[in-house]
Amino acid sequence: MLKPITLEKWDHQGITIHWSDGHIGQYRSGWLRAHCPCASCQEKATTHVAPPTGLKLLPMVAPSSEQLASLNPVGQYAYNIGFKDGHATGIFTFAYLRSICECEACRPKGG
Repeated sequence: MLKPITLEKWDHQGITIHWSDGHIGQYRSGWLRAHCPCASCQEKATTHVAPPTGLKLLPMVAPSSEQLASLNPVGQYAYNIGFKDGHATGIFTFAYLRSICECEACRPKGG
């Protein structure tokens, strides 16, 4: 099973994970917050309703709320990540974290 060997936190701005296969993944806190796998966040992501024409949407997450507040292991398979806005229900499995890696090698080409 693919698993983290070391994890480095950069202040409250993100993490770097050194994976057991040698890959080094980079994750900004805002990226993690936007990709929270909890049921509440997933429901919000799938039930988005377009605003009436001319209305401006406010961002769902204010920049300061994206900062990391806590990062705790969950068994041998995941991390629970908490954010400064008080949101802390996301369980990020190792497989999920690897799938959302935003390092240059993992980013889709042209995106």
